[in-house]
Amino acid sequence: VSLAALVDGDGFLIESTGDRPINDELAAAMAACLAESSGGLARELGQGALHGMILEYAGGVVVLQATGASAMLVVVISDPTVLGKVRYYIKRTLPDLARVI
Repeated sequence: VSLAALVDGDGFLIESTGDRPINDELAAAMAACLAESSGGLARELGQGALHGMILEYAGGVVVLQATGASAMLVVVISDPTVLGKVRYYIKRTLPDLARVI
């Protein structure tokens, strides 16, 4: 995992960690925008609320996961082969994270 960030519903960075040389605040805002537009699509299609999404790029994978009603966890993975393990740890950590927010 090269970046993990917690973002509020408006796209503001709550906390981040990692060694990825990016602007964490810009990435947080963009992730929130993407989640909001994807959530709108899901509502229009009658799929319900957005729980999470996985985006695959040439350089790795970005996982967006809702953490309660007010925040989202953004995780950037350089090696796609660890996606299953990362998703397992995210799901395991979500209840504790949601309680803290």
